[in-house]
Amino acid sequence: MARNNTTRNGASSTTTTTELNVMIWCEHSCPSDVLPKILAFLGPKRWIPLSQTNVFWNKQVFGNDATWKCLSEELYKWKEGQDDIPNTSWRDYYCRNPCVPVDYSTIPAAMAIARNNNNSPMEQQCSIKIWLRPAKYYLREALVVQTCSSDVKIELQTQELPTNVYRPAQGMISTTTSPTTSTTSALSPQKRVLQRARRVRNSLLCRSTNAAMNQQHQEDADDADLEHEDEATTPTRACIILKSRRVNEPLLRVRQGSVSLTNIQLLHTSSGLDIWNGNAAIHVGPSEQAAPLMDRPRPSCFLKMVDVSSTSGRGIVGIDGGHLNITSSVVHHCAATGIYVGGLGTTATITKSDVVCNGNGNRTRRGVPRGHSGIYLEQGHAVVRDSNISNNSLTGISATSMENAILILQQSSLVDNGTNQLEMPPLGSWARRQSRVENEGNLVGATNRARGGNNQNVDEQEEEEEEYNWMTSERSGLFVQNQAL
Repeated sequence: MARNNTTRNGASSTTTTTELNVMIWCEHSCPSDVLPKILAFLGPKRWIPLSQTNVFWNKQVFGNDATWKCLSEELYKWKEGQDDIPNTSWRDYYCRNPCVPVDYSTIPAAMAIARNNNNSPMEQQCSIKIWLRPAKYYLREALVVQTCSSDVKIELQTQELPTNVYRPAQGMISTTTSPTTSTTSALSPQKRVLQRARRVRNSLLCRSTNAAMNQQHQEDADDADLEHEDEATTPTRACIILKSRRVNEPLLRVRQGSVSLTNIQLLHTSSGLDIWNGNAAIHVGPSEQAAPLMDRPRPSCFLKMVDVSSTSGRGIVGIDGGHLNITSSVVHHCAATGIYVGGLGTTATITKSDVVCNGNGNRTRRGVPRGHSGIYLEQGHAVVRDSNISNNSLTGISATSMENAILILQQSSLVDNGTNQLEMPPLGSWARRQSRVENEGNLVGATNRARGGNNQNVDEQEEEEEEYNWMTSERSGLFVQNQAL
C-alpha cells in the first residue's frame, strides 16, 4: 500500500512511498473491538515479546481489560450466559484459570502459580482452576495439594471443546516428557505379553515355510495394530499418568485443603508395598509432621466423572481425618483395595459410582498379592448410595471396626465379589447399631448396572484381562508339551 505526495503548484513534484504493514494497520486503523480478537488469535505466549515493542502494544496487552475477556472467551475458559461474571478483573480471572498446554506446558507449572512465590515450597495461597485439554499428561512426581486455609480451592477439569476444534490423536500430544518414546514400550504389559505369547506359540508349531512366512506377516500386522490402537483414537478427556520408580508415591497427594477433579482419567503405577501411606492413585490424609487437624484445613478430595486405576496399589485412600466425595466415577482394576477409609474422623461419600474388578494383585515379584475388597472401611464413616460394587477379588464392602466403622448403604448393587458381598461389624457392637442398610434384599444377586457413566476403559481392560489369561494358560500348555517332547 503506497501513498503519493505532490506539491500544490504542480511545477515540480516529489513522490514518497510508505509501506503500511499489519502492525501499523493494527495501531492506527484497526477497529477497537477487532483488535482483542486478533490478540486472542495470537495466544498468550506471543504477548510478552509483543508488549515490549512500544507503548501502544504494552497498553493493549496489559492495560486493556477487554483483551483478557476476549481471550478468556476464545480459549473456552468463560462462556457468556453460562458462567458468572468474575468479581475481579478479567486479567486476574484469566491468570487464575490457566490452561494446559496453552498457558503452561505442564500441570505442575500451572499449579505453581497458586503459591504466589511465597517462602513455602508446597503451600498454595490462592484458589486456581486448571483447565486440561483432552490429551495424555505424564508426571515425573506426585501432585501435592497443601493449601494455607480452607478458603483456598484447587480444581482440575477437562476442558470441553466445540466439535469444530481440531483434536490431534493421543499419540500426537505430549505436554510433558513421556517415560519412553518407542511405540513398543508404549504398549500395556498385557499387550506385550500377548505379543510374546503369539511368537512363542508360532515357533513351536509344525508348519511349512510358506505358511510360516504368511503367518509371520499376519503377526506383524497384528502387532502394528496393537501399537497404533491407542494412537488412532481421538481423546475425549484428559488422562494423567504417573509411572514412577520411587517407593510408595501416589499420583495425587492431598495433605491439607481441598482439591476437585472433574472428568479426568488417572493411571497410576509405583513401586513399594505400603498401600496405606503412598502406593495409591489418590492419597488423602495429613503428613506425619503436620499440626493437629483443628489447626489446619482438613484434607478433602472431590471427584466427579473421574476414572481411577492403579496397577501397583490402591485406588483411593482416605486416612486420619481426610474426606472423600466421589460422584459418578469409576474405580477399577486396582491391584489392591479400590477405596480404603481408615483413621478416626475420616469420612467418605460415594454416589452413583462403580467400584469393580479390584484386588487382583499386580503380577510382579514382591508386589501386592491377590485378595482385596472393593471398599474397605476400617475406621470412619462411609455413605454409599446408588453404586455398583462388583467383581472384586475378596469382598464387596467390608466394615471391620466394632467401635468406629459406621456404614450407610442405600440402593446399591453388590454382585459377583470373591467371598462375601457385604461384611458388617459384629452383631451387638456399637458400630453395627449405628450402621444402616436399606433394601438389603436387593443388594445381593441384583444386576450390576453401571453407575459411573463412561465405562469404556473398564470394558477394554476387562477384554485385555480375559485374553491375557487365555494366552497365558495356552502358552504354559505349549511349554509343557515342548518339555514332554
